[in-house]
Amino acid sequence: MRDSPQTFCSQRVADFGFDVQDAGNSLSQMAGMVGGQGHLVRFHRVESAARGRMAGLAPLSFILGPGARAALVGPPGSGKSLALRLIAVGAPPPAGTLELFGTHVSAIQRSRRALVRRRLGLMLADFPLVDALSVIDNIALAARAVGRDETEFFPRALEMLNWVGLSARADEAAGHLDLEGRWRLWLARALTNNPELLLADEPGAGLEEGPRAAFFKLIDQVHGAGIAVIMAMADEAQAARLGPTIRLSRRAGAA
Repeated sequence: MRDSPQTFCSQRVADFGFDVQDAGNSLSQMAGMVGGQGHLVRFHRVESAARGRMAGLAPLSFILGPGARAALVGPPGSGKSLALRLIAVGAPPPAGTLELFGTHVSAIQRSRRALVRRRLGLMLADFPLVDALSVIDNIALAARAVGRDETEFFPRALEMLNWVGLSARADEAAGHLDLEGRWRLWLARALTNNPELLLADEPGAGLEEGPRAAFFKLIDQVHGAGIAVIMAMADEAQAARLGPTIRLSRRAGAA
């Protein structure tokens, strides 16, 4: 394992053939929140032993700059989801160094972690949709998770639902949505807090080719607007088409 980390920096919007204005004011406003120098995420030999059914993580090093996109790839059990979870939790890893937004996570007080999470959009298994709640109430969960006043972001939530094509179903139970609708709702919820970094675990999994391609066009728009994206993906061919990849290997001794 090499010690020098992979580094991923943002590319110009023009490189992706995408005009921020095409996504409307909501994504344009997000783009203005991302900028500056330095890095959003830095892993330096971060690792974790397997625990029960949770995969371990072999020493991993990489740097993700503002507005960049990368996919974590590797065999089952290599810790792709765990790496995303470590970023989302914002707590010191079992071993190695993790920095978020230029700060060592060990220096972030527990009481301040909610403020860090405001800068993250989460599409992780630990933060699932709630079928019994309406589409709009599922988005409200994103505000509650970071301690925001729901009335503050309600117009924003409607903008996001309109962007993903679900505004007409805002009052329906999330459980009534098909798989494509659920992925779109999950993405809308992740973006409602104006994140600087989107974390997505197996985005679009289970979708047929057409809906999957349409969903990844939304991801392209998010990235094109200047929001950094880290995805964990089992489909390495798809990941390679989306941009740089970070390969993980199974931890030595893993079953």
